[in-house]
Amino acid sequence: MEGNYPDYEAIIPKSSETKCYLSKNDLEESIKLAGCFSSKLNDITMKTNSEKSQMEIFSNNSEYGNHHAKIDSEIKGKDIAIVFNWHYFLDGLKNIDEDELILEFNGDQKPAVIKPAKNADFFYILMPIRNS
Repeated sequence: MEGNYPDYEAIIPKSSETKCYLSKNDLEESIKLAGCFSSKLNDITMKTNSEKSQMEIFSNNSEYGNHHAKIDSEIKGKDIAIVFNWHYFLDGLKNIDEDELILEFNGDQKPAVIKPAKNADFFYILMPIRNS
């Protein structure tokens, strides 16, 4: 189709400060559970702990309680804490058939990339929720 379109390639990160290698199934299960305890913003917090080789997922709802999960993950680069809408995160995971994932981060305010570890044909860009 002809026309003027926004430069979508400009938002695709060219490099990353943090890379996490982990199981899609473990991540998906943890995000679904965290979603049950998220606030009205559907927010969950993800933190990397490179010393323990773990990704931690937190959520909190004043009415229902909170959730904290730890997933084994190989982490390269800086540790990060970042907030996402769990629905949007799951939307990206649903399109990946492999069990091994790579999550790439460039700080807590820039887009993250979710992609399969072996197939370079697909990636999903996810914007974080402002963490004020």
